[in-house]
Amino acid sequence: MRFGVVLFLLPALLNAAVVVDTQGANSEDVRGAIESGSWDNYHLQAPIEKNGIISQIEISKQKFSELPLADQNSLVKGLSIYYNGETNSSYSVWVGTKLNDLKIEPAMVRLAIPFETLPVSVWAEQLLSAYALKWAKKWSQFDGPNCYHTSMASIFSDFTDARYMGPQELLCHQRTYFDSIEKLELWGDMVSFDDYYGVPIHAFTYLGADRKDPSKKLVFTKNGYRVSPYLYMSYDEVYRIYESYGIAKVRYYRPKAEANALDPKKHTDSPCYSFFSGGSWAQDPKIGDALLEYRMRTAKIAPIRLN
Repeated sequence: MRFGVVLFLLPALLNAAVVVDTQGANSEDVRGAIESGSWDNYHLQAPIEKNGIISQIEISKQKFSELPLADQNSLVKGLSIYYNGETNSSYSVWVGTKLNDLKIEPAMVRLAIPFETLPVSVWAEQLLSAYALKWAKKWSQFDGPNCYHTSMASIFSDFTDARYMGPQELLCHQRTYFDSIEKLELWGDMVSFDDYYGVPIHAFTYLGADRKDPSKKLVFTKNGYRVSPYLYMSYDEVYRIYESYGIAKVRYYRPKAEANALDPKKHTDSPCYSFFSGGSWAQDPKIGDALLEYRMRTAKIAPIRLN
């Protein structure tokens, strides 16, 4: 899939250094992804209606090639409407590395981004962790990996394994490795939508502002723990998804300068090991994004009518 975003870094804007230009997906992206076989490993199924009968179709290169051209076009159109409605904006990012000082962003420094060897333009995920580089704009391959884990794994290098993270573990990481801040300013700041009890409902990573509309904040997020994509979206789009599920407080966090967060899955000496759930959402109470994910995705796409 190809998505368009142009990103420029302006050294003078130290409190809002990253700005982006955005462009959404289109039907050709969906068709290309299916025909190339890149979606085969995700085992996606979509509801279809043909001759008044509703059923499921496997979204794979082989199944797609067996459909008549008219049905292929209908399926691509239906999936594109859903995909664009679900993601609104999913981006590629190019950075003018010769004209801009990337070292003004602490998150990039902490992740040891190889500034001297970067090409003239790079994707946004190349300025995040190796985990984000691997998964950005792709679908998770199994249920489990969720927003809490993604919000840590995108900005700390030790969280390399895709897994579920419970809200209490995230709270521990926030207390241990972050400072609370008043507003979003830097690439890699964390956003946390909390409920009335102070438990995170959703968490995600701030990147920067849209160049043409500075009030539009762009973020990196995974919405829920079921099989779903890792996305670049606007802050407002993410908020609209979750606003009806009890957001009582929006909190912003910035990693401490000396922060070197350890994944408790790997390190029994991690300060947050006692909150590690073992990587299973089933071991946590049905709160936070697990419940939201279930409610959001039960009717995620209407049957696509084929000819």
